Amino acid sequence: KNSQSRKRKQPNISAQSWRSASYVNLSLSQWLLKGPEETWRSELEEHYRREPVFALIGGMVKGDWRPIHDFTEENHIPSLFPITDFPVVSETDWYTLYLSKGFYQEGESAARYLNSIAETLEGKAVIEVVRDSIEGRTLSRGFQETWLETGHQPAVSVTLKKGEPPTAKLLDQVLTGKKQYTLVLWDGPEALTALEAIAASANKPERILISSGYLGKSFLTLNEGLRDITFITYPLGLSQEKFGYRFDIPLMKKKVSEDAEKILKKTYSLLNMLTQALIEMRGNYYRDNFLDVIGMMKDQRDPLYERLSFGPGQRYASKGCYIVQLGKGPNPELIKKSDWVIY
Repeated sequence: KNSQSRKRKQPNISAQSWRSASYVNLSLSQWLLKGPEETWRSELEEHYRREPVFALIGGMVKGDWRPIHDFTEENHIPSLFPITDFPVVSETDWYTLYLSKGFYQEGESAARYLNSIAETLEGKAVIEVVRDSIEGRTLSRGFQETWLETGHQPAVSVTLKKGEPPTAKLLDQVLTGKKQYTLVLWDGPEALTALEAIAASANKPERILISSGYLGKSFLTLNEGLRDITFITYPLGLSQEKFGYRFDIPLMKKKVSEDAEKILKKTYSLLNMLTQALIEMRGNYYRDNFLDVIGMMKDQRDPLYERLSFGPGQRYASKGCYIVQLGKGPNPELIKKSDWVIY
């Protein structure tokens, strides 16, 4: 059997015939995790003992989603579209459906992009500089695992401690005589000033890769002198406005923060998928059927990502991430340098 095969275990939840049921009553429970991460598991178990729910819908935590992921996996509870940048990336786990792989997906796409231009990298170094943070470590894991998977030797990796800037001197120490190199920099907005100094040094990189997810909107302020050599992972859609796609999200009519806007768009996707799934289940309210129905849905246009798609055994709906460069000026155009999905 392949890695996606599984034993089907039916929960103790009754189902009514679609023909005989005129309607189904649904209730929504709110589970709040009040303690530190190490207490989440016991809190979840207590919530589940009191309220044995059919599925977990959405949800947010500060940090890694793994404690919730492991809980739902072990209890065979479907979990639909938790709002997290740090999902569990697994080829075998079954019960959590994620919008994307989060920061891991950006690192993964950077590695695939470099692999697509591998001929230009022969005899040259790939240097990865990583901020010691959950964002930096996750980006690095996606990059390094995919770089190895595509047949390359591990990239030289340097970790930046809190408050330590990336510098040209630091890079000189790890280049070991090679003068031509690609710099993969996983750091936040504070890195932009340091990049200017690196690019002005005698040992300027041929190209630089950075993460729009980690930098936030500050990546749009990248110095114009760096834009020709800087490539940016961009995991969001670019075609919505271009092709006139519009999404009716009532709360979006008010001015909200960038983070709140993303949460609203992800919640829209969650509710849209949930509504379709409940209709298509046709009264057969079993957990595995819920997952199977979603796995058979057509591709969905989405207000945040380029598109959402599932298939049998697939657990990450947004499968792509562009590599872009910035155009000129204070309001730069995003110039695509790759397809949505990079092979």
